[in-house]
Amino acid sequence: MSYIKRLFIFTITLLACVILLSGQQLRNRRQQFPQCQNAPANRRMICNNFHRWDRNARRAIARRQQFERNTVVRPPGFFQPNNNNGQNQNFPRPQNNIQQFTPTLPNNNIQPIPQACMNLQCLCPYFRGQLGPNGQCILPNGAPLQKSFRRDIRTLSDDERNRYFAAIRILKNNGEYDRLSAQHRSVATASGAHAGPAFLLWHREYVKRFEIALKLIDPTLSVPYWDSVMDNYLPNPADSIIFSHLFFGEAPQNGMVYNGPFVGFRTLEGLPGITRNLGREGHLFTEQNIQNILAQNSIVNTLAYTAPLRGCMYTSYFGAIEYVHGAVHNWVGGTVLKISTSVNDPVFFQHHSFVDYLFEAWRQMHQNRMERENAYPPDLPQCMNSQHFSNSIMRPFNILNKDGLSNGYTDNMYSYAPRPTCSFQNRNCGSQYLFCDPRGAPHCVSKIKLGGVCTGFEGMDACFGGICVNGRCVGGGSRGFAMKGAVTDSNHTEEAIIIEKAPHKEETIKLRLAPLTNISSTTLSCLNNDPCCELWSNLDECEANPNYMNKYCRRSCGECIPTRKAQEKGCVDRHLACKHWSTLGHCESKKHFMSENCQKSCKLCEYTSEQLCRKIAKETAVEGKKDKKEELPEEIGLDDETEEVQEGK
Repeated sequence: MSYIKRLFIFTITLLACVILLSGQQLRNRRQQFPQCQNAPANRRMICNNFHRWDRNARRAIARRQQFERNTVVRPPGFFQPNNNNGQNQNFPRPQNNIQQFTPTLPNNNIQPIPQACMNLQCLCPYFRGQLGPNGQCILPNGAPLQKSFRRDIRTLSDDERNRYFAAIRILKNNGEYDRLSAQHRSVATASGAHAGPAFLLWHREYVKRFEIALKLIDPTLSVPYWDSVMDNYLPNPADSIIFSHLFFGEAPQNGMVYNGPFVGFRTLEGLPGITRNLGREGHLFTEQNIQNILAQNSIVNTLAYTAPLRGCMYTSYFGAIEYVHGAVHNWVGGTVLKISTSVNDPVFFQHHSFVDYLFEAWRQMHQNRMERENAYPPDLPQCMNSQHFSNSIMRPFNILNKDGLSNGYTDNMYSYAPRPTCSFQNRNCGSQYLFCDPRGAPHCVSKIKLGGVCTGFEGMDACFGGICVNGRCVGGGSRGFAMKGAVTDSNHTEEAIIIEKAPHKEETIKLRLAPLTNISSTTLSCLNNDPCCELWSNLDECEANPNYMNKYCRRSCGECIPTRKAQEKGCVDRHLACKHWSTLGHCESKKHFMSENCQKSCKLCEYTSEQLCRKIAKETAVEGKKDKKEELPEEIGLDDETEEVQEGK
């Protein structure tokens, strides 16, 4: 066949694939669910998305259940000791031998990564800190490790903001940011992370994990929130100083961000940068949105059924936080518009920090401490898919959805500063990037970047680094700022503006670096969960029993890259948090994991690896049965969800 003919066939085939794919995408965009017919116009697209994701989730659940019914997860077995044959009784043997007993599955409740922590005492070992007699963690530099204090990003000092952005760039460069982004993408459209009551709880846990990753770079950092209400007051919110090189960066309409801290943030999908399309769809938060959210008395309008089936007794509440939050995603557009790509743009975390702020404000207004940890909408299959049920696993995290209700988040990990306010008597909004509009009820508004529309704000301090003239912000005036040209990316020759406080002072970005910034959470979690793993691996169980071994013996089976500490031999602690875990009683309650990874802290040094393997197996064994139905009791858990729910109790 000639080259030209082959090229022609290839071109036609490629064109057909493109047409089919485009047709499918068009059908998805046009698909209208009957439950969304009564939705307000600015909620209809969001509503259809929620229902499509819910449908995907229900299908995914059915596929997973079928897979789990066909997948047996059980440990390799051991010879049952007997008086007739005492040889080699300490060695594991293939599970087919009839004279055997089978250990229980290891308890997975220990998560050996800092992001899973729910208090500062748990975090302390990861910072090489020392716990004082009062439980306070003292860092190597003598400073205490403190819980985060989340403020609106415009109220941070320039140094605080620049250190925050610098830490994000470090996470991007070392791969941790992309790992977190991939985590969100994996649950984007077929899970309990969106389109239902667990939405707020899943993202509360997710933002907390991002915040911990930041603190491992600079322990003083927190995830600031973006109160987009203050931008929405502007004639064109896209002209807000928040979308300048000082904060989130600028982008042409439906184009790539070309200045600011996130230039060149390559996406997981392979694009060379993140894109924005400000204001084409959706809307930012409004003060009325906030008041409506906080005024709700029912838990089902807060942890809302946002994608109920037609048989659900509850109708959709289109003013729920998840709906309004979706409108902001649509307003930013570009990378943030599509849920599976949205975390590529760090604006995601500022937006979701504010969403969590609103959730916590509602909890404080309407619930006491006990209610905050227990109130959850009824688990109704017609109203939400089962991944949103209160006792379902918050995939991919090893906690339950209802664990996201814990007071521990704001008791131990972070708190919020109030939204910036002003009054007739005090018109200071606490930031050079905000101004007070005293008309009506005085309120703070985001300043406008030079060149932006300032119609209606003439005579006010609305323009950052300039004044409002004929409806536009122009440089000049006596605001105490100087301007100079900025270098943009290589594809842009237009001049951007750098604005500095006068007198000119160079501010050095100095990170409070923590010792473990070069160790990823993936590496820290590369451990075995059973003291028999190495012996089983030597007997080729990684190949013979991959369902068990690849889950519980990841280090021995080479499924991940461990730290040097995790590879040490003898009576050692293979994880830096072993001492802390032992004080919590985990040597007894989590025997499998602790005897394998914390032998020193658990005082098990008198045992060889073979003896320790057999000791823990005997203590946790389920006696083998000739009848296979009895041999695999249901309480062991044959599927991930059942097993992990039991472990989480």
